[in-house]
Amino acid sequence: MSVDSVYHEGDRYFDIAHDTPALHVAAWRARPEVVKELIARGASVNATDAQDRTALQLAVKACVDSSWTDRRSPDSVRALLEAGTSTEGIELPTGYDEIDIYCCKITNRISSEARCIIFNSNTRREPFGNR
Repeated sequence: MSVDSVYHEGDRYFDIAHDTPALHVAAWRARPEVVKELIARGASVNATDAQDRTALQLAVKACVDSSWTDRRSPDSVRALLEAGTSTEGIELPTGYDEIDIYCCKITNRISSEARCIIFNSNTRREPFGNR
C-alpha cells in the first residue's frame, strides 16, 4: 500500500473529508508516531485533502480543537515542520503556545499576537528542543 493512499469514503462524523491522505488522518487523529512513519516513507507533506487542508493544519487543529484531549501533543506538528511542510494557512497564534513558538522558530515569522504569547506566557514549559 502506498504512503499516499487515501481514505476514499472519509468520515463526516470525525470531519475527515473524502479522499483524505493517510498522513492527514494520522495528523487529525493525533497519532504522531504514524505521522513520523508516513513522513519517513515519503508521504507528501504538502498535499491537501478535499477541503483544501494540509496535514499541518489538521495537526494544529488536533492540538487546539479536538475532543481527544488526552492525545493533544505538538509532536505531529513538529514532525511535519521538520519535514519541510509549508506553513501557509497557519494563523498565529494558534491557541497552543508550544506550536506558536516552534512555528516562529522554523519560519522566522512572528505576529504581534504570537510575540505576546511567547514573551509574556505564564507557562513554565520549555520550547521543543529543550526537553
